[in-house]
Amino acid sequence: MPPGEGVMAGLALAIVDGFPKAAIIGIEPDGADDFCQSLEAGKRVRIERPSSICDGLLSYDVGEHNWPILKEHVTQAVSVTDLETRQAMRWIYENHGLRTEPSGAVTVAAILTGRVCPNGEGDMVLVDSGRNVDEQAFHSWIYTA
Repeated sequence: MPPGEGVMAGLALAIVDGFPKAAIIGIEPDGADDFCQSLEAGKRVRIERPSSICDGLLSYDVGEHNWPILKEHVTQAVSVTDLETRQAMRWIYENHGLRTEPSGAVTVAAILTGRVCPNGEGDMVLVDSGRNVDEQAFHSWIYTA
């Protein structure tokens, strides 16, 4: 699949297949929030220079094939700062012993900052995907946050 929220589109399709009433919220780093901007504008928005420690989430725009899927199934999107992501990485590591890459920690950052509030009925699923992070960079990020 072309870059630009491919994982989010795939997960959205899988979720709505099994749970058609599920609320799906997209989370992005604020320096690479092309989907947040696109959802707000109602059309694909291009970011000329996305930047973030979340290298797995750096895309210039939502992929052409992913946009219709995301527009239909993801009704809310929020962004988090790199500092908030680093703090989430540290929280995950100190509380659960898991070393996660920044791109995976954005979901936890959204919960810890209150941008996404776990309220209402039913279960909540956070996708914290990825452990592909250099150990030295990881410790540098979490202990300078």
